[in-house]
Amino acid sequence: MFHEIVVPFGDTSEVTATEDHAAHLLRRAARRKYQIAATADGGAVINWTARKYGGRRTEPRSITLVPRLPIDVLTDATLQDLSLISDGQARYEVEANGPVIVGPAWRIPPTTTARLRAGGLVAENYGLVRVSLTVHLALLARQHRTHTTEPGGWVRCACGFTAHAGDRSDARELARSHREVAVTDFIAGRSSAFTATATTTR
Repeated sequence: MFHEIVVPFGDTSEVTATEDHAAHLLRRAARRKYQIAATADGGAVINWTARKYGGRRTEPRSITLVPRLPIDVLTDATLQDLSLISDGQARYEVEANGPVIVGPAWRIPPTTTARLRAGGLVAENYGLVRVSLTVHLALLARQHRTHTTEPGGWVRCACGFTAHAGDRSDARELARSHREVAVTDFIAGRSSAFTATATTTR
C-alpha cells in the first residue's frame, strides 16, 4: 500500500493506493515517457508537464508514491530469501507454528515468513507469493545510486555504470537518465531488481 500524493496545477491531494494501482500508474507513466524515479524507501516519483485547461500554457505535475511500510535495511539473509521468492514459484503452506513460504526445493521458516509479511516485503497473488513492489523500487534506487565528479563531469553509479558528460550540469542529467532507464526497464519486464549484489543495496 502507498500514500499517493498528486500535485495538479498548484493543488495537492492525497489518497491511498493499492500496490496494483501503483503498478498501473508506473506502467502508464513509462508508456507516456514521463520521468520516473525510484526512492530508497520503496516509493517512486513521477513527473511530467501538462497543458493547463487546454491552453498553450504548460505546468509541471507529479505523483509521489510513498510506501506505508518504508523499506529500511535489507540484510544479506533477507535478500537471499527474497531472491528465492522472486523466481515466481513461491507459495504459502500452513504448519503447526504458522504459515511458511515454500518453493520447489526450499522453505523459509515461520518466524522469517512472519517478519517478511509484517514488513510488507512480500505479497500474494492468486495463491503465489511474490516480492512486493516496494522492495523492487527500493532495490532499484539503491543499486543505481549515482554521483557526479569534477573536473570533467563524470557520472559513477553503484551498479558499475560510468560515463563522461560535458560538464556538471550534463552529468546530473545523464545520471538522472541512467536511473530512469533502470526503472523503466524493470517496469517493462526487461530487467530484474535482483541482478546486483547484496552489497550495493545497503
